[in-house]
Amino acid sequence: MTAVGGSATAAGPLRVLGFCDHFPPSSTGGGAERVAAETWSRLAADGFEVVVLAANPPNRGPRAGSADCNGVQVVSVPGLDLSAVTGAQVLVARGLLRRAREVAEEFAPHVLHAHSLHFQTTVAAARLARGRGVPLATTVHVAGIADLPLAVRSATALWERTVGRFVIQRSDALLAVSESVAEHAIRRGARPDAVQVVPNGVDVARFVPGEPAAPPVIAFVGRLIANKGPDVLVRATSQAVRAGADLRVEIIGDGPMRPALEAMVAKDPLLADRVTFTGFDPDVASRLATASVLVRPSTTEGMPLAVLEAMAAGTAVVATDIAPNRELISHGITGLLFPVGEVGALTRCLLRLVDDHGLRRSLAAAGRAKAASHSWEVATERTGAALAGLVADASRKTEVLV
Repeated sequence: MTAVGGSATAAGPLRVLGFCDHFPPSSTGGGAERVAAETWSRLAADGFEVVVLAANPPNRGPRAGSADCNGVQVVSVPGLDLSAVTGAQVLVARGLLRRAREVAEEFAPHVLHAHSLHFQTTVAAARLARGRGVPLATTVHVAGIADLPLAVRSATALWERTVGRFVIQRSDALLAVSESVAEHAIRRGARPDAVQVVPNGVDVARFVPGEPAAPPVIAFVGRLIANKGPDVLVRATSQAVRAGADLRVEIIGDGPMRPALEAMVAKDPLLADRVTFTGFDPDVASRLATASVLVRPSTTEGMPLAVLEAMAAGTAVVATDIAPNRELISHGITGLLFPVGEVGALTRCLLRLVDDHGLRRSLAAAGRAKAASHSWEVATERTGAALAGLVADASRKTEVLV
């Protein structure tokens, strides 16, 4: 069995069995799921046959074996969403490995492709790879955990040193969404020769500049969980308004922190008519087109899609000074950076951008040029080549044994 054109074998299309929690993407998920959806749908369009085993909260996701998502068949297993308890995106699904074995038996994949070291579906993929001898590629999305809240950081570190290491050791290839993610994977035990960087993309035809609203809109896009830092933005907004800034804030997304954030806003009389919670909105492009600034106050990242999309939409970006953000943002050129968790520093960035229209335009123009170098087509091509390469390697090993 040899790969032909990266998407076919001598027996027909190259069959990929994907693994991802919270899939297809929705209000319960985050960036990893969106990266999976963007690349898998394009692989399917390129001639790959893709089936995805997903774990989803109850009443979310398709019925088992019933859904087609942009050319990708999705088999969903119900699970329990523990994010409200853990403060992180955690989902537990019973019977996942059993269902994975059933799907693999019926589908007979040439290669397995999992997303995120921290998803339960990825653990099922690693165990299935060991049991069936099918090559596994794992896309990793996190570059470091040093700035996470203590409880989440401790639990994540324990997971990465045990379960994460098992996944890394069982993976024939690790696809890192940024250089800093690749470095983190190697620190966690990945062989350097097994790691390759496949940067995230952005649809520059969809995310385009619009007419900024007045007064300036400060946007937050992402899940409302601790590691995304939405509370830091709310506190900085309060300080900026008290310092005289005329602005509005749109918090676009949903998650377990929403009630506490809404309570923070309700208690502050200066914020009640300035901060809007939109919930999950599938049309983020339209909101970014009219926003003046995107704030990304996260404690950990891989390569943030919200930042890439804001740049493409001509929206100035303010983000935390962590390694993955620095791969996209040069301070004062393509955006502004501030130290993790420092409300005062973020406040100063907001005041500066609200007052300086020229700086906003300059950052937005440079950011859009930066975003133009990121393409989902390139990400898909590299992912497909990596998967086809694993199939070809497995075929050669089989021929040698025979």
